Amino acid sequence: ALSRSEIGNAWYYFQLVLSHAMLLAGLGYWAAGRIYLRGFQRCQSMGRRTRRFGDTAFDRLLERALFAAPRPVRLMVVKDVKNFRRDAVQWSQVSIFFGLLAVYLLNVRRFRYDQMAESWRNMVSFLNLAATTLTLSTFTTRFIFPLLSLEGRNFWVLALLPIERRRILHGKFLFALGGSLLLSESLILLSDLMLRMPWRMVVLHAYIVLVVCAGLSGLSVGLGALYPD
Repeated sequence: ALSRSEIGNAWYYFQLVLSHAMLLAGLGYWAAGRIYLRGFQRCQSMGRRTRRFGDTAFDRLLERALFAAPRPVRLMVVKDVKNFRRDAVQWSQVSIFFGLLAVYLLNVRRFRYDQMAESWRNMVSFLNLAATTLTLSTFTTRFIFPLLSLEGRNFWVLALLPIERRRILHGKFLFALGGSLLLSESLILLSDLMLRMPWRMVVLHAYIVLVVCAGLSGLSVGLGALYPD
């Protein structure tokens, strides 16, 4: 509204957003006042209990899917997947990164890009490919590069395992490659299907994503091991 110099509408929408925020904040304070103290007291009275984590059906399925890799590497991948799944900061940021791209790609036909000439659709598909790989580079820099550093003081446990050090790197690389391939290939396939691209271009884009995922994963894991913090 401000970009169209509609000051009245802009002020109205601002007050609308502000009123909703104040309403939700009020409801939050009311709910906290009713349940927070009681929940806090219950937590304190329960005492400290060790939480046990076991393998889920997904973890067992993942380990079976990696049957071609050596068992130590499979276990390293499953461990990293568990850590990623339990860290809300990591998976929420990944969801935001790639979720925004997915929302855009799902609305490609609303922009009528799929009705353009083939040359223009080809250009848009390559721009989508560039956006996906740039987002992937951010993802690998943010989450894959510090994988070894995040082991922190617990790295001595990995060092005592009866496996070679390179097996640890192989596990990190396989985890990075699998996660990045799953996200990127899904987005590129969605982009090309929404643009009604010919299958030869779909295969070409999928191959490019495979090469980029392998390169970025290798760079991130390798440099993270070379320069740990």
